[in-house]
Amino acid sequence: MGTPAVSFILTCYNGSRYLPEVCESILAQTFRDFEVLIGDDGSSDDTISTIQPYLRDPRFKLATWKPNRGMHSGIVFLLHTARGQYWCPPGQDDVLDPRFLEKRLTKLASRPEAVLI
Repeated sequence: MGTPAVSFILTCYNGSRYLPEVCESILAQTFRDFEVLIGDDGSSDDTISTIQPYLRDPRFKLATWKPNRGMHSGIVFLLHTARGQYWCPPGQDDVLDPRFLEKRLTKLASRPEAVLI
């Protein structure tokens, strides 16, 4: 597998009720060159079992740690393993429009001086 264009950085804490919806919205992206790095931040719910079906897709990777460190620490940890040229940190309860990445990458391509969108 080559280097993906985008790394989704998704930290979660007791987010099992939200994870299927955000993962499905990521899978529905029209732009398909991405990886999904999920960090379970010491959850006490069934986050790990909820995420298991998505790990069959080789673009999805899971890291776990205890105790809970907080979202910022989780993002920093996951960024160290991110391979994408760009990164995107949706919240565990976000639902992304199917053209989310497509639109943003088109905008970035039209503005090479941009560093944030």
